[in-house]
Amino acid sequence: MQLFGKKNNKPYKHRPQHRRGFNLFSSAKRHSTRPKLKPQTPSILHRIPIKGIMLVLAVSIAVLISVSLLKNLNTNQVFEPKSARWQVSGILPNASLLSIKRQAKPLLATQFSDIDLHQLKQQIQTNPWVKSAQIERTFWGRLRIKLRIKTPVLRLNNTGYIDELGYAFTPKHLLDTTLPLAITNPDNSQTTLKQYKQYSKILTTRFSIKVINSNVLTQLIIDNNTTLKLGYNQHIERLQEFKKIYTRLLRKYKSIDHLIIDLQYKKGGVVISKP
Repeated sequence: MQLFGKKNNKPYKHRPQHRRGFNLFSSAKRHSTRPKLKPQTPSILHRIPIKGIMLVLAVSIAVLISVSLLKNLNTNQVFEPKSARWQVSGILPNASLLSIKRQAKPLLATQFSDIDLHQLKQQIQTNPWVKSAQIERTFWGRLRIKLRIKTPVLRLNNTGYIDELGYAFTPKHLLDTTLPLAITNPDNSQTTLKQYKQYSKILTTRFSIKVINSNVLTQLIIDNNTTLKLGYNQHIERLQEFKKIYTRLLRKYKSIDHLIIDLQYKKGGVVISKP
């Protein structure tokens, strides 16, 4: 039996329901031909909540820490000096650090709970290089010893130093340094440091002070071993006068190296001589 169309009486061809390609103007719903996957059963790890895992890990770590603390904080165990952790802030000669550790060793060779931290701190601070010491016990049965070292600004009579606060100290072990030299009484160390800062500010970056001698008559030795005699007083005014006549001195002498310039005379008088 054949079906005929209404208009042209031609046989009616059956059209397939599904076409290849995609028609944008088609309102028919497309049906997926992919097979449906069966839902997978979750594994054991997915069944355990994350909070439970974190709780188990936290408890395990706490137990391990507690066991290690009990072992390290055994009061019957003699503390080993090598277990102390030293932290040094500043420049310190190696020989001085070894000396500090050697002096502290008898106070550390005892039971951990019997170590007198106050006595140990006082013993360490007897070293001239040490500005301050901080000692504390750690959770691991050790000591943390922090040392703050003095900062030398001037060498003092080639036997010691003047620190940044103007205090003089004479350690047994010295640094190999090229700091300016101060020749003065140790009791006048703060005044000498103050003068050094004032004179350096006046001379600015053109000249640098190598030696400041304030024993009797104050005099400076600047670059190229040039000596400036400043006398008893009016040091600031005389240094300012030197800056004014510096250009004239260069015109006359071409160089002021190894000259002795006496600025003690009134009205800008200058006497120049050679050593």
